[in-house]
Amino acid sequence: MSGKKWTVAEERLLEEKWGEVAVPTLARMLGRSRNAVIVKAQRLGLGAHLENDDRVAFNQIFIALYGRNQGQYTAKRLQEHGFPIRYHRVNKSRFKVVDLKEFWQWAEEHKDLYSLANMEPGILGPEPEWVKDKRKSDLQTRRKIGTHNAPWTPVEDARLRRMNEAGKYTITEIAAAVGHSEGAVKRRISTIGLKASYKKREPKPWTDEEVGKLLELKEKGVSFEVMAEIMGRSALGIRGKYERLQNPEYMRRYYRGSKGNYSYVGIRDITPREIAENIALSKGAEFMEVG
Repeated sequence: MSGKKWTVAEERLLEEKWGEVAVPTLARMLGRSRNAVIVKAQRLGLGAHLENDDRVAFNQIFIALYGRNQGQYTAKRLQEHGFPIRYHRVNKSRFKVVDLKEFWQWAEEHKDLYSLANMEPGILGPEPEWVKDKRKSDLQTRRKIGTHNAPWTPVEDARLRRMNEAGKYTITEIAAAVGHSEGAVKRRISTIGLKASYKKREPKPWTDEEVGKLLELKEKGVSFEVMAEIMGRSALGIRGKYERLQNPEYMRRYYRGSKGNYSYVGIRDITPREIAENIALSKGAEFMEVG
């Protein structure tokens, strides 16, 4: 690549992405060596970049995860759960960066907050072993229910109406037929003004073994939709059980409009591992009479 002349378009791309995208990624985008990119940036007066290749721009993480820049809601949600953001200063400006080691540590502890279905393997460099299983599960989920919050088509709406009105299909079967999640199907029925006429599942008590399996799969980052196939339950039922395990006061959510004297506690308070530890402690607890 020595001596290859820079085009105006390449210079503009470098100016636009400098400080947002790691140098190795810029080099791949431009088809040039890292050295060539750094030297050109210096000649353009773009200032210092990241101090080392273990830190990347916050935006780059989002683009890798979602294929686009971060939305405000998503960024705020991740930050509320301790996303490891640091700040890097270039001259008088500063921008958000993420240490990749810290990112993967955070990602392992918060598998239910994001999907790896869109992330190209190795795009951020070497990946921990657990990432393979997480990506496989997320790809299975996408094949089952499509992209999160995808718009409904007229064909999907027609199929939803027909299957719901037939009264012989469960919400799980309808979700599989229309390519949306069970939660999305339930919301769509309400949104377009239908009466929920789909076949209801018979109540089925949860066994200790099933609870253990749920927590094991959740710890691995398996989605509720994939769990439904493994456990023979509905995704909505599994999600409801998990949220009640996280927060024993969960059912009080249904009485928000009442004047009861209580404080609402949101879900996602504790991790699957912590839930399992609490269950083990409660089983081993000994009660003493006071008197």
